[in-house]
Amino acid sequence: MIKNVIFDLGQVLIEWKPINLLRNFTNNEVDIHLLETICTSDEWERLDEGTITKQEVLENVSKRLPSRLKNIAKKFIYHYAEYLVLNDDICEIAMKLKENGYHIYVLSNTDEADYWEIQKRYIGKYIDGYLISAQEKMLKPNRKIYLRLFEKFNLKPQECFFIDDKEDNIIGGQKLGMEGHVLNREKYGTIELLKDFEKYGIKYERE
Repeated sequence: MIKNVIFDLGQVLIEWKPINLLRNFTNNEVDIHLLETICTSDEWERLDEGTITKQEVLENVSKRLPSRLKNIAKKFIYHYAEYLVLNDDICEIAMKLKENGYHIYVLSNTDEADYWEIQKRYIGKYIDGYLISAQEKMLKPNRKIYLRLFEKFNLKPQECFFIDDKEDNIIGGQKLGMEGHVLNREKYGTIELLKDFEKYGIKYERE
């Protein structure tokens, strides 16, 4: 029986569209598309992994950007999390699950800034615990991060259900006995997710 529902952050509980975030720092579309490469860089992945600092990210990516963009890049790297937008439909699902007695956790490949920001938002009070890649120095789908999740919160994999936007991350959990759902909000909204809730006996609607 499922007792715990684990949510990813980017493209699950929060919107992850760097272009939209960058529009809070500049309205020059050419510059926005140049700056967007920060979020697909090796340095950004290492930031999520907790093996590089924001200052090191800035120093490295600045070498590949026009000098006029260094200040904007700095503001973005240090302050983007303040402009994150919640996916209210998924947050509502998390809140209803919590009200129905499920424990709610976050497992995310992300920098600590997202973690600190999400705790301030309305969804924060519904979350029982967080496992953040930058703090653990490992990324999904490394099996060790799932084992760390189970250990940290004393969870049984077969009692957990994981929601993530990447199939590899769901498969990583399934290999250890945790079922899950690959979320594609833009294509399906929440329809397919709620079907999987029914399939796995997860009580969603308030009685």
